[in-house]
Amino acid sequence: MNNIYGNTDIRNKLFKSVENGIIGHAYMFCGIEGIGKFEYAKELAKSILCLNRTDGRACDTCESCMVFNSSPDLFVIEPEDSIIKVDKIRQLIDKVSFKPTVSEKSVCIIRDADSMNESSQNALLKVLEEPPQYATIILTVQNPGRIINTIHSRCTKVNFNSLSLEDIKSILNNNEIDSELYEYSCGSAGKMQKILDSSYINLIKDLEEAIFKTNLLEMNDAISKIKSQSNIKEIIEDVFELLIAKLKTRLEDNPLLIANQIETIEETRNNISRNANLDTALDYMMVKLWEQNKR
Repeated sequence: MNNIYGNTDIRNKLFKSVENGIIGHAYMFCGIEGIGKFEYAKELAKSILCLNRTDGRACDTCESCMVFNSSPDLFVIEPEDSIIKVDKIRQLIDKVSFKPTVSEKSVCIIRDADSMNESSQNALLKVLEEPPQYATIILTVQNPGRIINTIHSRCTKVNFNSLSLEDIKSILNNNEIDSELYEYSCGSAGKMQKILDSSYINLIKDLEEAIFKTNLLEMNDAISKIKSQSNIKEIIEDVFELLIAKLKTRLEDNPLLIANQIETIEETRNNISRNANLDTALDYMMVKLWEQNKR
């Protein structure tokens, strides 16, 4: 895990557990998007499968390490169209029913496991209830609340912290990132990359300022700028995501107000994702935020 930044305490604990032969049958790596959960999952898998590890670390030279990315003992599931359907979990069940061929263990990684639907989660639960001794399953999760409690109870939970500004600068090889942009990223390298790639960070700043206004006309001006963007439908998800991340850094200023604002913005984002009329949804959000500010 030498090329992964941040969460060094987690790194050390994972290495130590592998070194001591204390390898769980299921892990749940929890944390926001873009902080390295999937990279950690892959490196933990590599260490588990390694035939000649030292201090819990993969040697990078044994047969298992050399073929790691195409290893018959590694199975990786990722969402398709933002969902993990039950047929993917059935493939996992088939995979773990066979003993490993190169290593002593087999590892299955479910990336963004909180995108599993109900059928997928119930199918996975059957494996977790009676896991083969040689298999380890690693779930990476952004929203643990979407995972049923019976899966939670059968996993070793590992909570990942946000990355520091210096970590993000190193990951993205960009020393120009300042503390203001960092606040919008919520400590996520993935979100920071979106910010750097975007041309609408000023829109987000204007919107952040506007939602604290008690003057409805001033708030309407900021909303109108958002609506006037030719690619509004493509960018609105990112605009809301980055705005929410920034508001979370201000919760201590006025916890009740900002928590209500975040809830309103998330509600609007969800309505738009369900194909609500964009203009109507934004107008409703504006009025609701204005009413919250007046209280």
